[in-house]
Amino acid sequence: METDSYSSNDIEEVDSGCTVSPGGHKYYVPYTVDDENLKPCLNKSFANLESGIDFYKEYARLCGFDIRRSAEKKHDDGTIISKYLVCSRAGNSENNSSSEGSTTQLGKRRRTMSGRCGCDAKLVLKFAPGQIYFIFRFVEAHNHPLVSEDCRQFLRGNRQMSTCSMNFVFDASKVNIGASKAFRLMKEMVGGYENVGATSRDYRNFDRD
Repeated sequence: METDSYSSNDIEEVDSGCTVSPGGHKYYVPYTVDDENLKPCLNKSFANLESGIDFYKEYARLCGFDIRRSAEKKHDDGTIISKYLVCSRAGNSENNSSSEGSTTQLGKRRRTMSGRCGCDAKLVLKFAPGQIYFIFRFVEAHNHPLVSEDCRQFLRGNRQMSTCSMNFVFDASKVNIGASKAFRLMKEMVGGYENVGATSRDYRNFDRD
């Protein structure tokens, strides 16, 4: 399957909300989300854990960064009582050189570029009586620029073929409209490439498969 290979150097980033600490370190706060209900705040509650995770994913998508699931703590009965969601650039790679990478099953080295830079932005969800989860901790600032609005379509969180997109590609193929043209038509329907939720290559992969 074809895949788009985008590193942190390939995606345009913007110095939005940049502040400098007394020690000279730069921190970047996402643009204020238009709808305050979409912005994390302490003690905001969710009916279940997945709802809380989806909420932070959507916030990250709107602000221009990706997230990943991190540490969690479980009760003896298996219930997750705390869950960490971190910026995808949290942590540090042992070697940021593109000449180093993972080893495939054939023993060849795959050239990769790590974008991890020790970002501390995170959201922590905790379990509360009543079978709900709430935001226990929220670190908003990042130590790296955020992705520009025009390039957010390339973020991993934005590159998921929705059921609507799948049906559209399928219906377009029945009237001899190719995947690339279907992608452009979808862009016009949703108001921009950044709102499609996938790339042209994702559309072509789905059409081929």
